[in-house]
Amino acid sequence: MRACMYCLRPYLLCLLVLAAGILLDSQASGQSTYTWSGSTTGIGNWFSTSNWSGVLTNRFPGVTNSASLDGNSSSDIAAITHSTFGGWAVGFDLSPASADGLLSLGAISIAANGSVFRDLTIGNLSPEAWMPSVLQLNGATISGVENTLLKVDNAKLIIRDQFQKNRSTTQIRLGVTNGAIQLVNNGVLAFQSQIVEQTAGSSLTFSGIGNAEFHKKNLFTGGVSNTGDIGFLLTHAEGFGSGTVQLGNHSTTTALSLLFPSTTTVTIANNFVLGTNTGGKATFSFALQQGFGTYGIQVEFTGTISGGAASQTYLLASTETAATNSAN
Repeated sequence: MRACMYCLRPYLLCLLVLAAGILLDSQASGQSTYTWSGSTTGIGNWFSTSNWSGVLTNRFPGVTNSASLDGNSSSDIAAITHSTFGGWAVGFDLSPASADGLLSLGAISIAANGSVFRDLTIGNLSPEAWMPSVLQLNGATISGVENTLLKVDNAKLIIRDQFQKNRSTTQIRLGVTNGAIQLVNNGVLAFQSQIVEQTAGSSLTFSGIGNAEFHKKNLFTGGVSNTGDIGFLLTHAEGFGSGTVQLGNHSTTTALSLLFPSTTTVTIANNFVLGTNTGGKATFSFALQQGFGTYGIQVEFTGTISGGAASQTYLLASTETAATNSAN
């Protein structure tokens, strides 16, 4: 009997090693939060594992196409909270020699730790316009909200390429069909990279109080919903993609501001459903970009506009006195 026990020991050891491996894999594949612990000056490297603390050490949040990088899971939450990240950035190299075109994770959550409003830029570090380069957000549960992609609290988050800037080539891909975005304490989210979808009909739902900016032609088709007090800024006629746009009740913010170069005619084809405008703010606010002169612009809404209160102000002329704006 003792000999049989000795014979079984190697097998028991193998089973223990296998169980430990399964446990580690389950920790890596589940939703985990990795908190930024690196420098808050200059440009921080997302892929440097020493910049993060989480369930498993020597990992960064998310996964890539490269087997040589130590990512954790495609469902991770990257949490960045600090009091000094004004003018600071966190970047990831999506070139073929590094992440090979992909960073995929659950969600990104940033917050300013203190009363001073802060801003942070996140995006591709590669100086070359590698295509396709994708930041994929797959959704996670944050503050009880499922499928959250981004949360911004008392801060401004700018998503764009670090070196390409206005020529941003990295795409933000929606990994869920019903992505949620939380803006808290007047948080601001600026999409300076193009938004695309993994599955046709994918949508974005905004909640909280804050502002969201759409600066590119976006290619998601499920529309945009606003269940909070969110003001939208549009600098591209197709910034909302091709779906219906639900404007919120906007008691403290202007529901939609349009910022285009002067002497242009802009056609916006989305259907709009208006909120109740409980605070008396205008539904649409037209403005001219600085430096483009004071000639008029014309904005045409070719989709349907429905909802809203009977006494609602639908159009607000530009504050540029020399501008002439019209809408159909």
